[in-house]
Amino acid sequence: MKTSAILVGARGARPAARCAVALSVSETLHRPSSRLSHDPFDPWNRARAARPYAEQKTSDAPRTRSPKDLTGNAVALPCVLPALAACAALVLAGCSGLRRPTPAPCAAPPTPCADASELAIADVPCGPAPCAPCSPCTADWYAGVAPIYLPGIGLSLEVGRVFARTPTNTWSVEARGTYEFLDNTMFISGSSGSDWIDWKSAEVGVKVSRSPEAYRHLTGRFGASVARYVGGDRHIVQDDGWYYGLYAGIGFETELSDRLTVGPRLTPLLIAGASDRAYAVPQLEWHAIWSLGGSTSCAPKACERPVGDFYAGLSATAFPGIGASAEFGQVFARTDRATWSFEVQATRQYMASFLGGESGAGNDDDDYASIRGGFKVSLSPCSCRHLVARLGATAFRSTFTSDTLDVEGTYNGFYAGLGYEFDLSDRWTTGPEATAMFGWQEGNVDNTAFLPQVGWHLIYRF
Repeated sequence: MKTSAILVGARGARPAARCAVALSVSETLHRPSSRLSHDPFDPWNRARAARPYAEQKTSDAPRTRSPKDLTGNAVALPCVLPALAACAALVLAGCSGLRRPTPAPCAAPPTPCADASELAIADVPCGPAPCAPCSPCTADWYAGVAPIYLPGIGLSLEVGRVFARTPTNTWSVEARGTYEFLDNTMFISGSSGSDWIDWKSAEVGVKVSRSPEAYRHLTGRFGASVARYVGGDRHIVQDDGWYYGLYAGIGFETELSDRLTVGPRLTPLLIAGASDRAYAVPQLEWHAIWSLGGSTSCAPKACERPVGDFYAGLSATAFPGIGASAEFGQVFARTDRATWSFEVQATRQYMASFLGGESGAGNDDDDYASIRGGFKVSLSPCSCRHLVARLGATAFRSTFTSDTLDVEGTYNGFYAGLGYEFDLSDRWTTGPEATAMFGWQEGNVDNTAFLPQVGWHLIYRF
């Protein structure tokens, strides 16, 4: 055989040559016929070279005959090691020249198409968002209407235009006109309308709205005011004539839709002119603003539109008489510990003799009425039971006396209440409350009244 001839020829060779022949024959006998190529690009060579040298030596030992098995003579170990080193160097040299394909870089994720409304404003194709997606913004003009309280009761109309937008504020210039034609004591006193008032005012100033990326905005207003009052000395302003002054107000707003915004604000006026006296007139209003061109804010929203931010309720009340009240409120802040809101409440009661009520002199209908507005905080919003506290300003009037009200009359002051509410469902809440009111009598500030009151609320959240 050919193999035998090679082995026989190797017997007569020198030991070093015989070693080389033996190794060559060993490799030839143990490699498949398809792997006889010495090409370093051969997959078999590449796979073998990829393994560490120690792993090659260990894994190849069972598959490689020793030189003694091939030639019948023992081969010295110093002969084997240089040969294996030479083979490893040859394979590694071939692998170093291998041209490995360079992997293509990962493709960047596709940029989603811009919102259709942004495309309409910015007129850009799908791709990266433009630097100013809302320039020009179509929501720069707005108009609003609001019921207003003090010095009488009436309506106000306003119009404004945004002139600056920043990531934290929206600035606008606005004008407002107010007409108050109802006496603010009509509800409290239960009069038939014989009392009247004529208050007209105009204001021009600046409004700033915070957090344009949110659906709730803290707002501030300041500017100049001119007013004309006719109504005698029954109100905060007691001298008829023209007045001039300044105003500064604070409030908050909630966006109900892309165009409609609703919220309360308190605006004190500091005016003088008709007499030597100056007056501070606090005006409370609850306005609704409509954007004339589009979305009320160009900034993307950081959260979903609020649900349940408005609520209304009825209450059964007692002291100084017995009666009922109606209330309305709007949430302006939520945290994991409390929910904050602003609310107004109107109460009407009738004299109850079992509560110690006594008719006032010359009164056919003995009743009590109050209007109040202030803040409410509800603790543990994630629980079904909430400790509730209220604090604000109030005006109340009684035409009878009782064990808790010594002198009949009209009073202005403040109130503080503490209660407990139970959630009946996601929308309905009920619970008791105890309230203390303190006021100064109109026309006689030396006469004060401290009036406790209890009630039970039933509230529905929109």
